[in-house]
Amino acid sequence: MAYFPQEPHERHDDELFEIADPCPENIPGLPYSWQHYGWWIASLFFAGIWILDSLSTLNEASGFTGLSRLAGSLWNLVLAMLLSYLIFKFSRPYLRSLSYVLCALSAGYLLLAHR
Repeated sequence: MAYFPQEPHERHDDELFEIADPCPENIPGLPYSWQHYGWWIASLFFAGIWILDSLSTLNEASGFTGLSRLAGSLWNLVLAMLLSYLIFKFSRPYLRSLSYVLCALSAGYLLLAHR
């Protein structure tokens, strides 16, 4: 009876896991510790567009009513950003890659519908 040596399969499994699970330092783009700055920049850009759109609807003759409308628009901005953040946080554990899209779509819809 011939003896055929068996190769250990553990070595192949380890190599497969090393390829499938890359280290965050090897991913191109911003360093891992800087990735939250992208959200800060995006939220500042979103807030700037919202405020510019709100200021463009003001009339010089509106007086206190215009300021009241601007304050209401800024409050709506805070609520829109909070809603987008909550959508992202609740969808992130379940829909990992789709959570960014849901957050961006909700923010875009709220920006278009805030008038």
